Amino acid sequence: MNDPGVADESLADVFRVRLRELFDQTNPRTGRPYTPAQAADWIRANTEHSISHTQVWKLLTGRAVPRLTEVELLARFFGVSPSALLPGPQGTDLDRAAMMGSLGVHEVALRQLTADVAPEARDQVAGAIKAVLEAFRSRSDGDERQGG
Repeated sequence: MNDPGVADESLADVFRVRLRELFDQTNPRTGRPYTPAQAADWIRANTEHSISHTQVWKLLTGRAVPRLTEVELLARFFGVSPSALLPGPQGTDLDRAAMMGSLGVHEVALRQLTADVAPEARDQVAGAIKAVLEAFRSRSDGDERQGG
């Protein structure tokens, strides 16, 4: 029989590492990495649950073992599947979240929009979104240089 403490420790370690990867992304609204306070504020404002920024910090630093509800809420905040934060195969949820976050479209539900599409097609959709956003950014930069 497995020692529950060992299972909890590996769960907390994997969760902490994967959560850190998400928090280290650049928040498109601030230009800085996400903070525990931003996550806690978003969860309070957008769900029926509440979590303190201190609890988010404890999860992020491995000082607390995550509860299922906390895993689900933080996954929602970052727009990834809860399985992306837990031991086992994580697919490309973290990579996709990092790419979408860096493009400033963090909350786009690309995974849901393309649920019935092959993984290669999902990559093409993500590439198309990136190209469109870059085109708009280029156009906006040109408008600013021309005075508006």
